[in-house]
Amino acid sequence: MKSRRHKRHNDTYWAVLECSVYIENDYFIDLDLRNEQDTFFDFMKDVNRKLSLAYGVEMAVDSYTDAALCNYIAEIAGAKVIAKTFPYEGGILPTYFTNRRPREGSGFTCHYRTERQYVVRDPEIIRGIRLFDEGRVRPLKKRRRQR
Repeated sequence: MKSRRHKRHNDTYWAVLECSVYIENDYFIDLDLRNEQDTFFDFMKDVNRKLSLAYGVEMAVDSYTDAALCNYIAEIAGAKVIAKTFPYEGGILPTYFTNRRPREGSGFTCHYRTERQYVVRDPEIIRGIRLFDEGRVRPLKKRRRQR
């Protein structure tokens, strides 16, 4: 099981739940689809522009996360489920093999380990929830560098 592996999470417990969700497409936002990504980024730029005009500030790109904006969009759109694929941090293979960035001009495409996450915003659409897996976060052992 993946965790962010920050030391504050050591000796904490995690759980993965499995369930069925019944939803109409009108209430589902899939941020892996190009048109929905475009809408998301257009909305993000618009929010940033409004913040800049109203308060003279912009979103800090280095500390910004999608979570707040996803929740805001879902609230406005009336979405009940949001899906998005994220880079997988802490996979089985060392970073060297899974997300090494290409040298400039190499022309190679990098592939990253990913995981798809779903946020269910309406508990009424969940059916048959059950515990899929659970465990405890252990401190990471230092790995030797791969060559």
